[in-house]
Amino acid sequence: MRGFLRSLKLLVAFLSFMLLVTGCSKSGGPSSTDNNITVGVCLSSFHAGFMTAVNQAVTDKGKELGITVNVSNANGDASVQADNMQNYITQGVSAIVINPIDSKGIIPSIELANLKGIPVFIIDTNADGGEIVNRNATNNIKAGKTAADYIAEKLKEKNGEYRGTVVNLAGTISQASGYDRDKGFMDEIANYPDIKVVFRQDCAFDQEKSMNAMMNALQANETVDAVFAANDNTALGAIKAIEQANRFYSQGDSKHIYVVGIDGNPEGVQAIREGRLDATISQNPISMSANTIQMVYDYVKNGTAPEANTESLQMMITKANIDSQEVQQFGLWADLLRSRTGS
Repeated sequence: MRGFLRSLKLLVAFLSFMLLVTGCSKSGGPSSTDNNITVGVCLSSFHAGFMTAVNQAVTDKGKELGITVNVSNANGDASVQADNMQNYITQGVSAIVINPIDSKGIIPSIELANLKGIPVFIIDTNADGGEIVNRNATNNIKAGKTAADYIAEKLKEKNGEYRGTVVNLAGTISQASGYDRDKGFMDEIANYPDIKVVFRQDCAFDQEKSMNAMMNALQANETVDAVFAANDNTALGAIKAIEQANRFYSQGDSKHIYVVGIDGNPEGVQAIREGRLDATISQNPISMSANTIQMVYDYVKNGTAPEANTESLQMMITKANIDSQEVQQFGLWADLLRSRTGS
């Protein structure tokens, strides 16, 4: 009987110890192992080189960290993006990363994630409400201002003064990045009163829409000196329209129409090398997106909170500097994307 009681006491002591150890192992944070971390990424689309780079970068960084990264494509439809986000919330993912299509329309989805305790991070374009852990983006107002100043200087070189006519092919105005780029450009170009914006249209960052808009602008205006395009996709649509209208002249020709884009995507960089696109204000979506996934990991795994806003670098790329050491140090993400995808 005594032997039985001794064995029983040892068994109880052992079980108590195991419960203590198990309890301690669960107290470190929301995820005890990396395999438990799942990130839902809601992208606006995959149609532009920029978004292709974001998709590739978040996937690669997830593999590097040993976590699950699931990416959804809204194909430019805000309602689809809201559904995608709802699905991630229902699944109970560890965190959500979003590139909002509609900065106001996405607020209810963000607030629902907040209510469920799922942290939300943003890449590139902002949301107008809800609690965001971090927004990692280029300063799009600054990019628009930079484009305006570049065009102004080129028109001064051409006309001997700050004078000329400009077409503004804006991005999606309901999206923060589109709104900010348009605002930055319009605010800055207003500082040059003799440079007139003769045509302005929301082209939704879409190449076909920008080509059609540019055709209308050329038909309505006998003289167009320059074009501001909200991204390189839009810029390439404008160039196609200029070429189809037989109004394309080489750089240096007095009739040349200057075209400036934003992003530095593969097609834009190629067009600069060919002398078809005059300039692009390059971002780096690969480093931007990889850094966001790292911040998500640090926050979910270790409770390390990042700064609320991270401003990614930008740089003006032209044919004159594209092969310079300065640009190479900044990094042409278009070339890096080609090397990763083999395209």
